[in-house]
Amino acid sequence: MIKGVAFDFDCTLYNRTRVWDRLTEGFITRFGKYINPSLSKADVLEILRQGDAEGIANDEKWQGIFERYIKKGLFSKELSFEKFYEFIKAEFPPAIVLHDDAMDCIEALRNRGIKTGIYTNGVSEFARLKICATGVDGCMDYILCSGDIDIEKPDARGFAALAAGMSLSIEEIAFVGDHPKNDVLGASNAGMMGIWLKDLVPWPSGFELPKYIVNNLSEILTVVEEINV
Repeated sequence: MIKGVAFDFDCTLYNRTRVWDRLTEGFITRFGKYINPSLSKADVLEILRQGDAEGIANDEKWQGIFERYIKKGLFSKELSFEKFYEFIKAEFPPAIVLHDDAMDCIEALRNRGIKTGIYTNGVSEFARLKICATGVDGCMDYILCSGDIDIEKPDARGFAALAAGMSLSIEEIAFVGDHPKNDVLGASNAGMMGIWLKDLVPWPSGFELPKYIVNNLSEILTVVEEINV
């Protein structure tokens, strides 16, 4: 019986690619003197999106994503990572907008007495800034950032900490995430029901597809009800 549903945050509760649509103009304004002058605004947007997506797929932090931007020729003058990250910390959280069906999904679960939570990899302060900027924190029974416990997904100990924080057993939680290894396989190996939300990261070859695959969050309640029949 599923009594709780926990979510990854990045690329699960919001569309990370669309954040760059909102950030690009400000990014160009802030770093225009460093950006390759041969690049159009559309070129800059495409590089920001691609480098970010590739970094996520390869489990890279912001330092790794920044280095991808350098390799892709985004900058013609040397820009320090510190300046880049200052921009990200200040501007990225308020640019996040939840998926259109995210709050409806969470509300529907909670209306049926199902607990909700978030478990995300990342530095706690920045991760919580992102989460709180959306207002979704007020709809969660428990929020866990890997930085809180110095354990990152897919380590089973992190999922155990999540279960403890939600006051449920491992088997009573379904975990929804976009990353096949960190979220779905990590949760499944820990004893939770892993649900894959298809997004940027393709399912890796050599691993069996999960039983439950969704294309959007509006399908989650139906999956939970099917499991609980």
